[in-house]
Amino acid sequence: MTRVLVTGGAGFLGSHLVEHLLKTTDDEIVVLDRLDETSTLHRIGDTEAYRNNRHRVSVVWHDLRAPMSAYVYDRIGQVSVAYHLAASTHVDRSIVDPLSFVQDNVVGTVNLLQWARRANLHRFVYFSTDEVFGPAAAQPDAPVSCCTCRVSVADGGAACGRCGLPFPRAPSGHGGGMAGHDDEPKPSGANRLAYGAWDRYRSSNPYCLHPDTEIPYADGSWRRIGADFRDQRAVPLLSYDFREGRVVAAVPVCKIKIKAPAWLFRIETQRTTITCSPEHRFFVRRPTRWASGKLARHAWAHAAVMEIRANELRIGDFVAAPRHVPAPMARPFTTPPIARLLGYFVGDGNLNRYKYNRYIRFAEGDRALLSCYEGVMRVALAGWQDGGGTPAVSTYKHSTKRCWYAQVACRRLFDLIESLGLNKPAANKVVPEELMTASDDEVLQFIAGLFDADGTSSKGTVTFGSASRDLLQGVAKLLRRFGILTGLTKNRPRFYKLTVGDAVSLAIFRRVMPVFKKLRLGVIGRPQERNADDNIAWSRVQSVRQIKSDTGVLYDFDVPPWRNYIAAGLVVHNSASKAAGEEFALAYCNTYGVPVLVTHCVNAFGERQYAEKYLPLVIRRLLAGETIFVHADKDRVTSASRHYVHARNVAAALHWLVDESIPWRPTPGSKINLGGQVELAADVLAERVAGILGVPAKLQKVAFHASRPGHDMRYALVDDLGPLGFAYPVDFDESLERTVKWYQSNPTWLAGGPA
Repeated sequence: MTRVLVTGGAGFLGSHLVEHLLKTTDDEIVVLDRLDETSTLHRIGDTEAYRNNRHRVSVVWHDLRAPMSAYVYDRIGQVSVAYHLAASTHVDRSIVDPLSFVQDNVVGTVNLLQWARRANLHRFVYFSTDEVFGPAAAQPDAPVSCCTCRVSVADGGAACGRCGLPFPRAPSGHGGGMAGHDDEPKPSGANRLAYGAWDRYRSSNPYCLHPDTEIPYADGSWRRIGADFRDQRAVPLLSYDFREGRVVAAVPVCKIKIKAPAWLFRIETQRTTITCSPEHRFFVRRPTRWASGKLARHAWAHAAVMEIRANELRIGDFVAAPRHVPAPMARPFTTPPIARLLGYFVGDGNLNRYKYNRYIRFAEGDRALLSCYEGVMRVALAGWQDGGGTPAVSTYKHSTKRCWYAQVACRRLFDLIESLGLNKPAANKVVPEELMTASDDEVLQFIAGLFDADGTSSKGTVTFGSASRDLLQGVAKLLRRFGILTGLTKNRPRFYKLTVGDAVSLAIFRRVMPVFKKLRLGVIGRPQERNADDNIAWSRVQSVRQIKSDTGVLYDFDVPPWRNYIAAGLVVHNSASKAAGEEFALAYCNTYGVPVLVTHCVNAFGERQYAEKYLPLVIRRLLAGETIFVHADKDRVTSASRHYVHARNVAAALHWLVDESIPWRPTPGSKINLGGQVELAADVLAERVAGILGVPAKLQKVAFHASRPGHDMRYALVDDLGPLGFAYPVDFDESLERTVKWYQSNPTWLAGGPA
């Protein structure tokens, strides 16, 4: 007789697994559950299998959000197999309170894995969902469209006739990662299970970015997402708290790496460009437009914030971008006057060596402005001369040109400028890392010095000019600290302009920037409605292109509790909590040798299901004569669809996967898909249930993104069990009819279950 652990055993699927084990084995079963509002022991106690074998079941109360104590260890005892089914899966509540879902699905999984490290298990089965793969492709016979040109074509076309790009065609479901996005052949059957390294390399998370995407950190630095994670964990990155309306520092719990698909999407907005996987999500507003392209009156006020995938973005959409990208952990680098001199030097300075002397020289056509910087040099360089003195500043005029020079001999300042690389040729200059992480006062003075040297202002605009694109990109990042948004353009060959143009940014620039030059901005008008918010500046999408992947891997962070982070100046969605828990399970398998087996399952249904789920909800509303709201596309024509499998079949499959009598042995770290028995659209399922009950169905289709942010039209998996020799024991039609009639005979479960 063996002993097994079932976490979440008082939940819907966990109780069916306990019932199956009681009927088909002589195992002792330990149920670990916190018994909250979604779980009840009635699910186990009301079954005939439990009444006949109650001596084989023991219940341990524990909330996995807390580490397991020695008492819990003793109560569980020595087990050979652990089934981890405890998780939060209620989508509507995850949107309102994502933090609790991260604690349940990520922190809870890690605490259980810590126990598993010492438990000497034969198998640790992590139960996951098909939703971690993101949305599945449309049905094979559905028309496809070119993501660049938006030209639709019936099935059979291989490429767009306008741009020549191939149409992205995917199989009907996901299999072992990102099916349909990879040219590498996938092993099948038992060979696939033995190919563990391939599966561990591929993450289930579809929301990933190109390795060159730059991420802002709390110390003011911007680093590539593909950089070494050990360096990135030392400083938190930045997330946007939509509830408080501000950017906050956040420590990622893990960094996720997946194999890159064959095609990526490059999104160009007014202020930035980002390259990502087709399924990566953005926070978007899509206001109504007239045929001319202009926004309809009051359209912006009525445009809801949606989560839109990259391959669904349109030109004219507005993507969320934080106006302020602060640096709460920035540290002083030097002094504000020195930072001002460095900024002025970048624009109008050069270094000269003459015998043993080192000179820093500034050139300026405005004599009054140069006099201001003479004063700055005297203040900034006080005590910088050898022996503690102040170096002398000399001024002279060019013999033929209308140009004045200020020159100072200071070896210490000379060495500082050289060490920062500020004396490079004009086209190669950059903002040094030391200034990117400097304090706000130093950054303001640096930008003010650069503006005095190379900046101009006119009615309605502030402009920085340079031959170095990298320099102006660094300045744009520094300006974001203060909520000043910019646009970078190429003015002429090998010359670029950084422009501040929106009314809010101009007002902030005038208020905070301590420039010596007179700002000729005139009267700043009212900001556009989309830029009036002090916290979010919506960036208009100018181009959406499907491009050939030029990288082997993509990256993402899991950032609780806000489920987003800032990348390339935009707010991007990060991986869901179940995907993060799955990655932790595989990490413990690779690092500590925990024999993890990951399973992905489609939508399960059955008796004693939670009342908010779709099938009990449909039955309850049909019996009450109420309208059933069906998720559909934006045009409310095509209903969302799901693959379905009965919970008894899921329980049988999980038990079969750890059965030692089967001829093959899955390797630790393998991922197995539990495919569905049948795929049904939401309206079709409701009509079939109505037919079983003998009542009419009142259906109303609603746009899926408007009714539930982040909802997808279709999920599907490529089944792995059939090729391995397993068949579901219960027929779908029979199980659906039995389930509907069971709920009709047990109406208390339609209201949440027995008290």
